[in-house]
Amino acid sequence: MAHLTYALLEDGTRAKVDTLVANFSKYFPAFDSFAKVCYWADTIRDDMPDSKNWHFQDIAFDSRSVPGKTEDKGQLLVKLKSLLVELTRHHTDVFCGAKTFDELSDDKDFLMMFAWIAHLIGDLNCPAHCITHWSDEFPQGDHGGFKTKFTPRGFANDSLHSFWDRMFILKLDELNPVAYANHLYENHPPEQFFDEAISMETVSDLRAWAEKSYTIGKDVYLYIEDMDQFNLNPFSDRKDLKNAKDLSETRLALASYRLTSILNKWL
Repeated sequence: MAHLTYALLEDGTRAKVDTLVANFSKYFPAFDSFAKVCYWADTIRDDMPDSKNWHFQDIAFDSRSVPGKTEDKGQLLVKLKSLLVELTRHHTDVFCGAKTFDELSDDKDFLMMFAWIAHLIGDLNCPAHCITHWSDEFPQGDHGGFKTKFTPRGFANDSLHSFWDRMFILKLDELNPVAYANHLYENHPPEQFFDEAISMETVSDLRAWAEKSYTIGKDVYLYIEDMDQFNLNPFSDRKDLKNAKDLSETRLALASYRLTSILNKWL
């Protein structure tokens, strides 16, 4: 996602991103590229345990199966909305001359906000981060597919969540990240998403983005249930596996276009 986003940024925005990354690496030396900044949030879960539930939204696969005491503990929408509101406020301050971009770009809190936004836009567009399955088997939920196990074709025994996250890695075995970004753009160009908003008009749009991810996730759960009824292993068929890869790439490309739009508009 990061490489495609970076390639599509307007020149002025890319220069700002370069400045932010350079300053970010002063505080976090291991994260010295935009791609690394985008996954920084996944590396600090133990250091910031209160942020663990920022990465997901537990929309119920079947609301009828949710115990009354269970609630959506995910904070993805809440945190991303607040971060984007903060970003737009900073943008207004710079536009009005209340502060300069140079002042902002060396502020640790602003840099962390930038990294969180870049990461959470990716999470929001991933179905596995927007759905969970409560049932007799999973009375506390299956944690976004982490507890739903199967053995897809060409994989070891895996969880649904990990399977989704690893879909694109198969392509990275063939292509380097820049070539893979080109592959995404060529096979899933922006015009493919005529029925989904790429630009964010208001933070309220985030709910619709999450619900689309949830809908896709629900279709995947229904497919797995159908396969289980016939004692078949999900994604063991080549065609089903290819469809899963294509779907994963589609969501990855869309996340890239959305992040590009947000950064071009508000950075």
